Amino acid sequence: MHRHRDWLGRLSLSALSLYASLVWTALAQGASAQPSRLVVVVPAAPEQAESLSTSESGSGSGSEPRPSSTAPFDDATLAALRDALGAQLSLVETEARVISESSTALTMDERMARGLELAAEQRAIGVLWLEVRPTDHWFVYAMDDQAERVVVRPMLVRPASVSAAIEAVAIIARGTVEALQRGEPIAGESYEPSEAPAASLPMPAEPSGRPPAQTDDDALRLRLALGYVGETFADEVPWQSGLGLGVSLLAPFGLYAGIHYTLFPAHEQDGRAVFSVQRHPLAVAVGYRLDLSPLALDAELALVGDFLMRTTSRTSTEGEPADASGRLLAAACPRVRAELYPLSWLGVFIEAALPIQLNNFRYVSPIDTPSAVLTPNRMRLQAAAGLAILH
Repeated sequence: MHRHRDWLGRLSLSALSLYASLVWTALAQGASAQPSRLVVVVPAAPEQAESLSTSESGSGSGSEPRPSSTAPFDDATLAALRDALGAQLSLVETEARVISESSTALTMDERMARGLELAAEQRAIGVLWLEVRPTDHWFVYAMDDQAERVVVRPMLVRPASVSAAIEAVAIIARGTVEALQRGEPIAGESYEPSEAPAASLPMPAEPSGRPPAQTDDDALRLRLALGYVGETFADEVPWQSGLGLGVSLLAPFGLYAGIHYTLFPAHEQDGRAVFSVQRHPLAVAVGYRLDLSPLALDAELALVGDFLMRTTSRTSTEGEPADASGRLLAAACPRVRAELYPLSWLGVFIEAALPIQLNNFRYVSPIDTPSAVLTPNRMRLQAAAGLAILH
């Protein structure tokens, strides 16, 4: 049985090494890959403020006239746009980051300055800005992350043709990404700014009462994890392997909380007494996630309750085996994790942890001279690797 456990430990270490090698390769490839994200700005609820007229915007001084007010998107239209963007941009392996901003219309130079800021904030390759006029006209503005070129695509949209217009916007978004990925100019009527927006045009002041921009990240996300877990449980069990399951709730500002459970096989020991110990470790964790898309880095602290159930099947004496009993081990467990997402919803992770026991005990055989037959380690090394799903 000892040979079997040694062989299983070596096999587990080999599997963990293979996991680490694969994840490391994926991390290296992901770090060198070009960002694949497009920011799409849509109008939010209208503000209680009057639009500036052409004369108020300074058109007589040579600057671009400020357009009239824009109309907001309702929830149904916004949901349809997100679905259409997801379908089209998945064909070019790009994520749409939809942002709702105030419906106050901007001049082109102001729009470019804001676009540069959004592209930097979201680490995107470009920005698509959708302006909806009350006169059934939509304007689609497309720009790269350096604002070297802005393209304007006008569309006449009747109430009965909104679905077709949404699909057209999604196709324009895909065409924009394809051009940027190939290093080609974006197709459409080009606008050349009179000045570099990032250098000379500050962002317009936020009107009072304007809500902050809202992105798809401004919501709680659910993370499900499944993978291999191994740890140095005791001197008598040099390496124990199991299946880890985890559920976490991710907040938009980086903090998260979750629970983890590891399913370990029962440890059986044969000596003066034949007994088995079944572990049931359940952990509650809080941590912080650093999003470096497509890479995420986690640091957390968990409180672990490990319920051990001991069952004795026989002894070397004629006496009856002791009744089954359970003990609880408590541990504090710092953990770090690296997670890579080749897809926006599916990732691979590798992690390391150091459970530190807050209490401890030994399993002692009373036969002949009492001696310890199983002593959990006060401090253990734990490693894990597997898959993560975001919802």
